[in-house]
Amino acid sequence: MKKLFLICTILTICAFSCQTSKNAADSDTNAPLYGTQWMLTSIEGQPVGEAPANPFVIFSEDGGVKGNLGCNDFFGNCSVSKDKISIEYKGSTKKLCNKMETERAFAAALKKEISHYAISGDVLILRAKDQEVLRFKAAPKTE
Repeated sequence: MKKLFLICTILTICAFSCQTSKNAADSDTNAPLYGTQWMLTSIEGQPVGEAPANPFVIFSEDGGVKGNLGCNDFFGNCSVSKDKISIEYKGSTKKLCNKMETERAFAAALKKEISHYAISGDVLILRAKDQEVLRFKAAPKTE
């Protein structure tokens, strides 16, 4: 009887550990475009320089886009269909900060004719035709 109980216990533990491993593998999916805070990591292949705040962008399902350029907040519209995206930069706040080079470069890149996007894991890439314009990393989720 003890052997049967031991065997059943071992099989149960194995079954639960296999399920846990499967769930961990399933979490290896792409971050969603909408609602994710995408932190800017590079502009046209160049790493992001120092800025007073961390530049980021958030896309919303209602066609809005907002974020921070590194000092000022910005807003606009976006249109998404499959792997295509267009961004209409509308404007930003007008604070003056030290080290605004990243801000200027990020704003200029957002105003380009971005046409495609790709998400791989927690990385978002925005392209104008075949050229990478902006690269982002999904901010860690806080709970």
